[in-house]
Amino acid sequence: MARKPKSTVTKAFGRLTWDDKTDWWSGAVEVKPGHRVEIGIIVEDDELAAVLDNAQPALSHIQKHESDVRDAVATRLENDVREWNGDGPIGRHSIANRIRLESIVFQPDGAAELEYSDGDLFWGHSISVQLDDSGSVGDVSIEG
Repeated sequence: MARKPKSTVTKAFGRLTWDDKTDWWSGAVEVKPGHRVEIGIIVEDDELAAVLDNAQPALSHIQKHESDVRDAVATRLENDVREWNGDGPIGRHSIANRIRLESIVFQPDGAAELEYSDGDLFWGHSISVQLDDSGSVGDVSIEG
């Protein structure tokens, strides 16, 4: 039997609603003025308050440094973009300007997975970016 939906309101993350399909808390946050993204917060065996304490610094980091994350992703994907699109004159600055953050999933330990739209650089696939608990960019992959 499905769990009855729950919701809570937090200062940093706003309204969060329990999602039985994903088995995590979901909501939306503003990463910069006018740019809201969907979020998921994975709780596992931890209490929501403890996970939010770990996720808050990650959210703050993303809000302050999302353009730096895009630049790092663009640098890592520059060769892949050329492979997918030929040797046209697309550089990392153009790549960074075309990709757009769409969602964030926060892990219990403070790490996060960011999902970007690809700006049609990879024929509509998404770009998955792992951030560790210190905000450093880890794995970057093309999904879907």
